[in-house]
Amino acid sequence: MDKKGKYIISDFDGTLIDTERVMLECIKEYAELKGVRHDDTFTLQFVGASPSDIAGALIREYGNDFDVVGFLNGAVDYFDEKLMNELTPLRPGARQLLDFLYRDGWTMALATTTRGDIVASELKRHNLDGYFKVVVTGDMVKRQKPSPEIYFKTCEALGVNPEDCFAIEDSTVGIESATTAGMKTLAIPDLHAVRADLKPLCTGIFKDCFEVIEYLKGN
Repeated sequence: MDKKGKYIISDFDGTLIDTERVMLECIKEYAELKGVRHDDTFTLQFVGASPSDIAGALIREYGNDFDVVGFLNGAVDYFDEKLMNELTPLRPGARQLLDFLYRDGWTMALATTTRGDIVASELKRHNLDGYFKVVVTGDMVKRQKPSPEIYFKTCEALGVNPEDCFAIEDSTVGIESATTAGMKTLAIPDLHAVRADLKPLCTGIFKDCFEVIEYLKGN
């Protein structure tokens, strides 16, 4: 593959930055503040799930009278505030992966459903903002993942067809978004395994960013 034609789009949360564990802690802390009972098995369902799936889980757990919208909005605000005020650690190998891609001549973009100001803050504090030619965030699209809209928009900004571009994702909704868009999807699952029906749609499934580096050395 010609170096000028090497395009890759990465997710952010759970892929490059370890926000999944922060999110789980925030949900637990917020639930405790509101006096809502919870346990680790239940809150783990929220990782990589769509808003509708999370709402359904809350109703099944707490009943139809539970204020789902109020709880979700409050938990999201609590989570966002923590992201803005505390530096979230990078995932293992994330910086090494970005360094490799830069040195190897890849054009990089970021496609994340996280709010733009939070992404900008995290990228700046980790000194990662210089890697990406294009950054598309959740407030720039109408439909969130698992819709493929964010990948179509990012590919359009890069001037590349989705099928000619790699995507790096960790979550179910992200993998579904990327594969539906027709991307060559590299999955790095973290707290959840790749869903069985999505496995054959992935170009590769890896343990961490270091394994992705080894794979991409051959492309």
